[in-house]
Amino acid sequence: MQGMSGLRGWWTAAILASAIVLTGCSKESKWEGSYVNSKDKSELELKPEHKGTLKVGGVTTSELSWEIKSDEKIVVNVPFPIEMFKISGGLRDQEGTEWKKK
Repeated sequence: MQGMSGLRGWWTAAILASAIVLTGCSKESKWEGSYVNSKDKSELELKPEHKGTLKVGGVTTSELSWEIKSDEKIVVNVPFPIEMFKISGGLRDQEGTEWKKK
């Protein structure tokens, strides 16, 4: 019987750990971070609370916002909207340019 209680304890710990991981990850957090444009080396930073910055040629735009449209798509407003899609290793914008995650 001792083996069964040990197994039950292991399952309880596994379920508890999964719950902690799932609650710690928001939909927003998978998008947040710094990205570098593969063509012109511009830098995009997506911050919490749907804010961000874009640095192009040494000039930083700090009034940037972004919104989630689906699991694989966001819109970055700089102030005009730019659609961006989740890809392996970063993002791809609506023109096909890749933004690598730093």
